[in-house]
Amino acid sequence: MPDNPHMGHRQRMLDKFRRFGLEIFSDHEVLEMLLYFAVRQGDTNPTAHRLMQRFGSLHAVLEATEDELQTVEGVGPRSAELLHLCFALFHRYQADVAKMEQFTDKLNTYDRIGAYFVPQLCAEREEVLLAAYVDGAGRVLKCEEIARGGHARVSTRRLSVVRSSSASTGTAFCSSTGPMPPFSSAR
Repeated sequence: MPDNPHMGHRQRMLDKFRRFGLEIFSDHEVLEMLLYFAVRQGDTNPTAHRLMQRFGSLHAVLEATEDELQTVEGVGPRSAELLHLCFALFHRYQADVAKMEQFTDKLNTYDRIGAYFVPQLCAEREEVLLAAYVDGAGRVLKCEEIARGGHARVSTRRLSVVRSSSASTGTAFCSSTGPMPPFSSAR
């Protein structure tokens, strides 16, 4: 029997996560695992319990400011930054999902293409060429910048764009001066 019963605990917890997902863990165990990435060694379980006791719920822990988090014994600046980053990342994720769901219709008209690209290009001061790769249902799979240019033109190699679009059903292009017609990689 090993001298330290906690030996390998972190690895066992992470293996359990990989195998079963996050749903099987209690909130304090989720915090415990998250703290592994800020605390290199040691038992993060007591700190996770103290966080839950102080704030009352997982969402309240994640919503707390870094200063509030650091009032809990065992939570230093790195742990507080990590927890705060997780909350900010969650909001960024929600905004991205909402943006993608907003454009579930096919991007098959100038109005729809414009509504998708204009918010992404409105702050640009130079010509930018973006490509949105869509699936068979017209949902955007990926949007990427293809090229940047001067104030009135941008140049790119069509072959490199076709290679990038190979996993999608279609591609819509837009430059910062306005939408271009949908592009078919079959041409």
